[in-house]
Amino acid sequence: MRVLRATAAALALAGCAGPATQRPAHGSFDARFRAEVWERTLTTVTSRGYELGFEDAALGVLVTKERESHAPCGETTCLSRDVVHLRLENGHLVVDVSRTLWDTTLRTWSPPSDARAIAAIEEDQVSLVREISDGSAELRPSRKGEPCYATPECARGLACERRHCGAAARH
Repeated sequence: MRVLRATAAALALAGCAGPATQRPAHGSFDARFRAEVWERTLTTVTSRGYELGFEDAALGVLVTKERESHAPCGETTCLSRDVVHLRLENGHLVVDVSRTLWDTTLRTWSPPSDARAIAAIEEDQVSLVREISDGSAELRPSRKGEPCYATPECARGLACERRHCGAAARH
């Protein structure tokens, strides 16, 4: 039993206890200036080398085309593909960067799972939010009623339905 506990502790300290979880970046802006914030959003995203895939100012939704680059993975960098998902709503801004990394061993694209790679994505998200919003940015799961793109972005016990976090359906 002691050996099992020591092994579990060693794995946790080594960062092997499980994959890191990416959090979306949240910010705020004065809703009276939504049109100006939307223009700043377009300028900021395109100035970083992203091409717009879908954008709807009325809905406050922007999704970029996939962009290839290099990003941290493990102790080095890997070929990466990023897509930015952005939502402006009622003075609230949410940015989520979906990133996949090329695994040279498996010869496939996969989402990052190590803490360094996740931290790099979150840093990119925070940087985008700060440049677009009033300068504040917070990394956290989306709360009830806030925009989302997928359930893992929502706080525990919530699910992403119709692009907003809400109560998870019980089965």
